[in-house]
Amino acid sequence: MNDTAEMRARPALMLLSGLLCDEEIWSGVAEALSLFADLTVVIFPGFSSIEAMAEHVLAVAPPRFALAGHSMGGRVALEVIRREPGRVLGLALLNTGVHGAAAHEAASRGRLVDLARTEGMAAVAAAWLPPMLDRKTNLLDPVIDGLMRMVERNTPESFAGQIQALLSRPEAGSVLQSVDVPVLLLSATGDTWSPPNQHAAMRARCPAAQLMILEGAGHMSPAEQPAAVASALAEWLKRVKESLEVDQLTALDKLLIREVCARQIYKYARLNDSCAWRDLAALFTESAVLCRPSEPDVSIDGRQRILESFHARPPRLTRHVVSNVEVTVESPRRAHAASSMVLYTATGGGISTIGSIAVGSFHDQFINVGDSWLFAERRGAIVMRGNA
Repeated sequence: MNDTAEMRARPALMLLSGLLCDEEIWSGVAEALSLFADLTVVIFPGFSSIEAMAEHVLAVAPPRFALAGHSMGGRVALEVIRREPGRVLGLALLNTGVHGAAAHEAASRGRLVDLARTEGMAAVAAAWLPPMLDRKTNLLDPVIDGLMRMVERNTPESFAGQIQALLSRPEAGSVLQSVDVPVLLLSATGDTWSPPNQHAAMRARCPAAQLMILEGAGHMSPAEQPAAVASALAEWLKRVKESLEVDQLTALDKLLIREVCARQIYKYARLNDSCAWRDLAALFTESAVLCRPSEPDVSIDGRQRILESFHARPPRLTRHVVSNVEVTVESPRRAHAASSMVLYTATGGGISTIGSIAVGSFHDQFINVGDSWLFAERRGAIVMRGNA
């Protein structure tokens, strides 16, 4: 078995831990994922910079690997890609962000470091951990006790070093924007530190990304909902394995896939303007997800519901102008795309007058089904509005 075939069978997966976290945060997830990948959990006691953490990951990792980073570990994962992108097969970012340090962070994080030095890590665990969890979490749950003990295993000095690393964290948005391997972004409804809308903004930067929002979890989602997180990572690993087969495609194969997917994007606009709802719905897989530009946070799940949602719209005359279509072939079965759109909506009858203009974008995921490339996800956003 050659190296590529072996990686397809069991890719190496580095699980990067977050602030004050060790193997405990990944324990439930790792148990479930051990069937799908060769796992290494990386922790960062004694480090005081994201850059040094990334160098440590690169030193202990195999030549090629997938990366999943939780919280601070997500920042480290992005720094790893900045340094050696060719070694990374896939990227999963859980409960994290790409923004720089906020003005208030030094003071708020500094108070916790002072607490660690004056009252110990048990006091930090009691003050810091509960707000990180979903507000419905029972603090007497044994999982929470394990997380409390995890925080207490750290030292004030190690905690201070990790805080220094976060306060001086490098810019990461441009790195995410450059990633062209399969990406999973995962947040949770109860995560107030790295909330879903923060991950949605990251999704807009990265056409390769799929976004998942978990119910019933907070910032510590790998420990709060290990089965759901493991399931999401297992599906992402399937994409990672499939992407290793892209080398089997010839240049002509890739060109044809890009052309077919681009034509589906243009066809969607034409059928939308023609109110050909059944034909439009047929462009989606049975389990597809659609988020319209006018309601980017509202998910319409499944081909039948997508069809019903278009039938429910009031009649109107529109013309969609599509441009800047860029399709990336991810594997023989998957592709993703980004495109721009201008929507003209008319008022009145006869030769109508343009009543409004909207400028937006779409990020799409395509899957090959039989002889067709269909939308698995179509997520839109409006960036400008105006009147004629």
